[in-house]
Amino acid sequence: MASLRFILCCVLVNCACATIVSHDGRAITIDGHRRVLLSGSIHYPRSTPEMWPNLIKKGKEGGLDAIETYVFWNAHEPTRRQYDFSGKLDLIRFLKTIQDEGLYGVLRIGPYACAEWNYGGFPVWLHNMPGMVFRTTNKAYMDEMQNFTTMIVDMVKKEKLFASQGGPIILAQIENEYGNIMGPYGEAGKSYIKWCANMAQALDVGVPWIMCQQNDAPQPMLNTCNGFYCDNFTPNNPNTPKMWTENWTGWFKQWGGKNPHRTTEDVAFSVARFFQRGGTFNNYYMYHGGTNFDRTAGGPYITTSYDYDAPLDEYGNLNQPKYGHLKQLHDVLHSMEKTLTYGNISTIDFGNSASATIYTTQEGSSCFFGNGNENSDAAISFRGESYVVPAWSVTILPDCKTEAYNTAKITTQTSMMVKKPNEAEEDPSTLKWSWRPENMDNFLLRGKGESTNTQLFDQKVVSNDQSDYLWYMTTVKFRKRDPFLGKNMSLRVNSTAHVLRVFVNGKHIGSQHAENGKFHYIFEKDAKFKSGRNVISLLSITVGLQNYGAFFESVPVGITGPISIIGRNGDETIVKDLSSHKWSYKTGLNGFENKLFKTESPSKWSFQSVPLNRTMTWYKTTFKAPLGNDPVVVDLLGLGKGTAWVNGNNIGRYWPAFISSSDGCSAKCNYRGAYYAEKYHVPRSFLITEGDNTLVLFEEMGGNPSLVNFQTTIVGSVCANVYEKNVIELSCDRKTISAIKFASFGNPDGNCGSFVKGTCEGSKNAVDILTKECVGKEKCSIDVTAEKFGVPDCSGAARRLAIEAILNCACATIVSHDGRAITIDGHRRVLLSGSIHYPRSTPEMWPDLIKKGKEGGLDAIETYVFWNAHEPTRRQYDFSGKLDLIRFLKTIQDEGLYGVLRIGPYACAEWNYGGFPVWLHNMPGMVFRTTNKAYMDEMQNFTTMIVDMVKKEKLFASQGGPIILAQIENEYGNIMGPYGEAGKSYIKWCANMAQALDVGVPWIMCQQNDAPQPMLNTCNGFYCDNFTPNNPNTPKMWTENWTGWFKQWGGKNPHRTTEDVAFSVARFFQRGGTFNNYYMYHGGTNFDRTAGGPYITTSYDYDAPLDEYGNLNQPKYGHLKQLHDVLHSMEKTLTYGNISTIDFGNSASATIYTTQEGSSCFFGNGNENSDAAISFRGESYVVPAWSVTILPDCKTEAYNTAKITTQTSMMVKKPNEAEEDPSTLKWSWRPENMDNFLLRGKGESTNTQLFDQKVVSNDQSDYLWYMTTVKFRKRDPFLGKNMSLRVNSTAHVLRVFVNGKHIGSQHAENGKFHYIFEKDAKFKSGRNVISLLSITVGLQNYGAFFESVPVGITGPISIIGRNGDETIVKDLSSHKWSYKTGLNGFENKLFKTESPSKWSFQSVPLNRTMTWYKTTFKAPLGNDPVVVDLLGLGKGTAWVNGNNIGRYWPAFISSSDGCSAKCNYRGAYYAEKYHVPRSFLITEGDNTLILFEEMGGNPSLVNFQTTIVGSVCANVYEKNVIELSCDRKTISAIKFASFGNPDGNCGSFVKGTCEGSKNAVDILTKECVGKEKCSIDVTAEKFGVPDCSGAARRLAIEAIC
Repeated sequence: MASLRFILCCVLVNCACATIVSHDGRAITIDGHRRVLLSGSIHYPRSTPEMWPNLIKKGKEGGLDAIETYVFWNAHEPTRRQYDFSGKLDLIRFLKTIQDEGLYGVLRIGPYACAEWNYGGFPVWLHNMPGMVFRTTNKAYMDEMQNFTTMIVDMVKKEKLFASQGGPIILAQIENEYGNIMGPYGEAGKSYIKWCANMAQALDVGVPWIMCQQNDAPQPMLNTCNGFYCDNFTPNNPNTPKMWTENWTGWFKQWGGKNPHRTTEDVAFSVARFFQRGGTFNNYYMYHGGTNFDRTAGGPYITTSYDYDAPLDEYGNLNQPKYGHLKQLHDVLHSMEKTLTYGNISTIDFGNSASATIYTTQEGSSCFFGNGNENSDAAISFRGESYVVPAWSVTILPDCKTEAYNTAKITTQTSMMVKKPNEAEEDPSTLKWSWRPENMDNFLLRGKGESTNTQLFDQKVVSNDQSDYLWYMTTVKFRKRDPFLGKNMSLRVNSTAHVLRVFVNGKHIGSQHAENGKFHYIFEKDAKFKSGRNVISLLSITVGLQNYGAFFESVPVGITGPISIIGRNGDETIVKDLSSHKWSYKTGLNGFENKLFKTESPSKWSFQSVPLNRTMTWYKTTFKAPLGNDPVVVDLLGLGKGTAWVNGNNIGRYWPAFISSSDGCSAKCNYRGAYYAEKYHVPRSFLITEGDNTLVLFEEMGGNPSLVNFQTTIVGSVCANVYEKNVIELSCDRKTISAIKFASFGNPDGNCGSFVKGTCEGSKNAVDILTKECVGKEKCSIDVTAEKFGVPDCSGAARRLAIEAILNCACATIVSHDGRAITIDGHRRVLLSGSIHYPRSTPEMWPDLIKKGKEGGLDAIETYVFWNAHEPTRRQYDFSGKLDLIRFLKTIQDEGLYGVLRIGPYACAEWNYGGFPVWLHNMPGMVFRTTNKAYMDEMQNFTTMIVDMVKKEKLFASQGGPIILAQIENEYGNIMGPYGEAGKSYIKWCANMAQALDVGVPWIMCQQNDAPQPMLNTCNGFYCDNFTPNNPNTPKMWTENWTGWFKQWGGKNPHRTTEDVAFSVARFFQRGGTFNNYYMYHGGTNFDRTAGGPYITTSYDYDAPLDEYGNLNQPKYGHLKQLHDVLHSMEKTLTYGNISTIDFGNSASATIYTTQEGSSCFFGNGNENSDAAISFRGESYVVPAWSVTILPDCKTEAYNTAKITTQTSMMVKKPNEAEEDPSTLKWSWRPENMDNFLLRGKGESTNTQLFDQKVVSNDQSDYLWYMTTVKFRKRDPFLGKNMSLRVNSTAHVLRVFVNGKHIGSQHAENGKFHYIFEKDAKFKSGRNVISLLSITVGLQNYGAFFESVPVGITGPISIIGRNGDETIVKDLSSHKWSYKTGLNGFENKLFKTESPSKWSFQSVPLNRTMTWYKTTFKAPLGNDPVVVDLLGLGKGTAWVNGNNIGRYWPAFISSSDGCSAKCNYRGAYYAEKYHVPRSFLITEGDNTLILFEEMGGNPSLVNFQTTIVGSVCANVYEKNVIELSCDRKTISAIKFASFGNPDGNCGSFVKGTCEGSKNAVDILTKECVGKEKCSIDVTAEKFGVPDCSGAARRLAIEAIC
């Protein structure tokens, strides 16, 4: 095959870690460039760490640049100087999650938060300090505030998370909304705010500080705006940009209040209006509100739900249309960034609240048309064009001509969420309850507490807010004839308790709760007192402490009196004031103190006569975790008020009995209706997936727990109501559309769920049209045109399409197949998959790798299962760390992709021993992969265990999981012949065994032409277009499309061109294929001893679309992504279309797929040397040699496999900037202790036979000593000058010692693993010790009977004596041989960081064999992948912080002979760079590198580096668009650019014989410099028309960043 011609160009990348954040009067600047910044608030404690990545990812996908959060003082310092940053309080983990997603962070330290958080975020112990006044010039307060603020800053600095340190945080905030309440503090308040500014500035965080709602913010603080609208806000300094820190997307909910709702249109209007009037930074408060778990809700009366009507709902679902409509707005604003931040601004006032704002730069102008009139549309005439701007809306025209967005015109679906019963329970509505009463005897009958006082205290003072509950108790004595004693007695309590429960002599006389906003009230109820001692017990209950207002810390709560007994006798009233009585106090309740909410609580519970509507009662039940991954809620409707726990996790207060009135709100007002707070979020991370979960309730008021049930919240239906000439996409969140409930094009009326047809309607049946386009799909895109739906006569009124689609909410996915394709829920699918092997990366890398797969257009991720990794010793299993198969599969599921599970359990995969454990080989009578009972029993045991494990987690599609295909055996057909009839019987047994496991998805067998039914046989190889399945009902499937090849020590570095991979895929789909899996999509690293072979390298890069470290391998990744997009767009045609072919001769052909809707075409040219000129349907096309052109409409070329329009990224290695001198590390060393083996020949076992190394070592080590002793008499004829030792060896590497002296070493040639070692040796009279160290470098992994391929030293071994022409041979093979597996250093774990062994820093030797080296190093800065350069070493193993990063062998270099610069090899392979995953490193302090060097090398050359994009290149034909991306770094200059026929390659471009008339360098400098990425339209209009004599014209670029 001829090499395909493609030309590259290069963009060098700026690698500085620090980001310079500053500002001017227009915008925040980042690295000197003004930015439009869109941010969203996500508060880390209001979700869980397991939710954070998904929430932040959705923020990014929604168009955010940054995530904002408060820091919550009382959560982190609940007791003075005792801190908590665990679990959902792990601020650093949250910030790093933001960083991992590539977003900026805004850190609002405060430390006053407000935020509807308990006590505004202040710890109550602060209030209880002597002389304390919050938020003013008060030394006690300022000392504590400074201590906490400094601690947070230092913590963040330590982790290098400020942008000035290379982190994500670009802004920090001190104080919060102080200007709103500053007045009452007078001059002390003004002094305080200046002190805050000075204190913050002195912390030297390297990014600007902001003060929101602070018009007198001292410089250099940036004052910002909070509110529903901030378009009229003006900063207090001309050098401060116009910033909006809280754009309230909704509002908080309160017990007894309405459910607030802010319309999508209004939020969008506020943002667009803000940017129209000069704003450049907008933060949504909230973007995800979340949940007030535990007692974190403030208020008082803030609900547990903090949904906030945000773009992401409480559970993390998309709140549509708000999320989607704002995403579209963000895209438009980002596209105008340069104009908005640098343009000159002018305004036209059209009157009646309508205006135009024009931003103008030299490149062009962008316009906003605003209409602030709430009732009437505005007709605007501008530059000769007419526009209508709806009432209360803004229209945006990025080019001042074409409307790109209007805030009132929603073209995003509305998703209606529904609650689905818990399908894991047989009867989800019936749970089995137990109960127990709250023990209150001490309080009700004895009035006994923890402390006493003759004063009524504020609840905060006594309880320190350790509980919502505080008992106030006193005793009153009456004499028998006391005038108080009578029938008309009452107890009066002046209360600021949020809820008050009153008991007299153990009897509950009444309860009362405050009205919202009126927290002082008088409780008075009749009470019966007796002569003698009476006990009054008052239970004061808080429901969130005050969080806002001047001096709010002093707002009383609890019972501060007076408290009186009132006696009435006729017209006489006697008042007995109890306020100064001796009061006893007790914080909390017994059940809380005894931790009844804990799952493992030893307390006794009763299942008998479970009471209903009983106050102060504990209830307990168990339940199964709901199936799937949808968010879980518990429905507590029917309960009164209390607290709920799931598995000991406090999910918050509940109060469903407190219902708002529905009065005063019409159906169309900005409230959804009365708020019933009965659904409570239960994060999935709180649940146990298998076995019983525990729900515990503490019910204060009395309720009916029998109504409680668990549900999942899912999208039930999607709706849209879209104007003509727009496109609407309906998306079903991985569920399929099952029916179109309503569709009408014209002037339909009503809302989602209640649409009705209007007075006009299109002539075509909209329901039928949309049923064909959408039903059975997870999403569909609808072009709203009169041509599609028929022209309705609506008398000139704007026409709309209203739709309501019903979703298929079943959890199970039905996976089947026919002869055309795999079918999912009955629909044929084009499926593109990629192999990512979980043990070849780390769990920390998995989400990013899988996400990049999805972004690259994959539908599925494929992996083998590695038997020897999971069962290294028989019946001892390991699924930890990077072997956590279930976690990997769930990560696939979380990304919304399918899974292909190749259980095998034979893997091949260049994995050690093909994935088989060596103990299997050593079982008596064992033969692998044939009709052998011992083997089949073990294979069935492991396969069944894996299936059961996956079933248990419900990960097969038939259970609602991601796995759509499973594989049994692997490539057996390739090597089946030598096994004869036993092989045929074996493969039938495999099929039957697999089918009996009942996984509910199809099983595949790759490279198995005789695969028994119902197995699907599939193809592996570089090309599979000519593959034909063995059954007409089996689709054409390709399980391994080899994107490159593996590397071997001493071999070339294989490379498969991007064009050829793309050609193979397109050719496969042209010829009827519908499933393609790339082997590999990410190859990764053979850590530890996992590499097979023999001689497979530690790097398993495979030239895959994602390189070894997870970087995009461009152009391969991007070119294939474009191919995937085209193939997916043709899915229905490819899977249902009739197929016809035209042969044009000379290996050129056309394949046409035809359906009723249209046709799609492939033009293939299999000729390796000449282009094909094709005439088709009156049009002419040229198809380059060895390429395929795809025309989705059979007219227009959408893709050609040989025409790359994706950049080439050239990776470079960057020195470790964390080290002062990264090239010099300080080494210590110690020798490998071999005395037992070299001098004494002492091992662990002996035998008079030479064994295969596998038999003795069980593959526990690469190393095996073979030792024997030989005795010679003084006059033995052997003793002489010409003696040698001859060893017949299959050791991969052999090291030979005689009497402690190393006489020589040898390694096998690759592929020739049997060789003879012979070296001269000196023997002495008496005892001689022969020590042979056999070393393996990966066991055989492929071939018939490969398990029996010998390795080690199986002899013969001889001493050869020569005397003249006489040769004497002494065969030692049957001598007594002693064996020892491994080396002393491994046994003593010298590779462990904490190893106690002594190391020497003196005279570190170079080029010394069998030596251990140790050094420390700093973790490289940033997040780029880390490598260690081991060039200069010989052969051995390396560990970082005790993690084995694999074998190294840089001394084994391939020859560079026989390969031209343009062949399919990159050149000689030098394996000196070794991947060190970031998760192996300690970010702070020293990391340890340990080397075991076998051959001898120079460790002084070792150094750590990061691998980054050094340059990106492109050489693109005219009429294409190329995007250059610098991987979050900026382009600084264009070094070369020429449009015409430039020559050369990336780094060596030269101008050709023709060139465009315009200066391409200048044009691209303006378009690209200073940006992280830029999109370039390659046209003659842009670059000038070059005279290239009809030849195709190209743009070549080289840029420096």
